[in-house]
Amino acid sequence: MQTFKIGIYFRTLEPNGVPQQRVLLPVRYASTSHWILIFTAGGESRSFELHDQSGTITYIKKRHPYEVPAHYFGEYTGRLADLDQLAQYHPMNGQKYSKWINNCQHWAAHYLDILARFVKNTPHQSISITKRDTLKVIASVVDTKAGMSNNLNDALTQLPLLLAAPFLLLKS
Repeated sequence: MQTFKIGIYFRTLEPNGVPQQRVLLPVRYASTSHWILIFTAGGESRSFELHDQSGTITYIKKRHPYEVPAHYFGEYTGRLADLDQLAQYHPMNGQKYSKWINNCQHWAAHYLDILARFVKNTPHQSISITKRDTLKVIASVVDTKAGMSNNLNDALTQLPLLLAAPFLLLKS
C-alpha cells in the first residue's frame, strides 16, 4: 500500500477544444479547462486524463519522475495497480466524445466517484479529503453541465454521483 496525494490539474484549451500548453490554471478556470487527475507519492506523479481519439473516448496515463504541480485536495491509500485498473475499465472509455456531456471533466469526476466506491468496498484502502473547496468546484462544474446530483458515498460527499461500475469488484 502507498499513500498518494490526489490532485487535479486544469489546463487551457485552444479554440478548437484541444488542450494547450501545460500551465496550471487557478481553480476559478475549472469550467473552461481540460482536467487531468494527478496522484503523487514518493516524489513522482501519475496522471490520468481523457483522450478524444477520433470522436471516441480513451485515456492517457503517464508517469512523471517529479511531483506535478496540481490543486491537491486529498489522499488515497492503496495500490497504483488499482488506480491503473480503474482508468483502464472506466465506463466512459469507448463511448462517443461530446464537448458538452461526455468530456474530460465528466471523465475525471466519474473516475473519482469510481475510486471512492472502490475504496469503500476494498479492505485497507482509504480516501481522505483535505480541501473540500476544490472538490466543491469540481462538483459544481460537472453538476452544472450535466445536471448530476451531488450525493456521493461517505468519503466524497461533495462529488457528483455518477454511474455504478460493475468492474469495481475485480481484483488484479
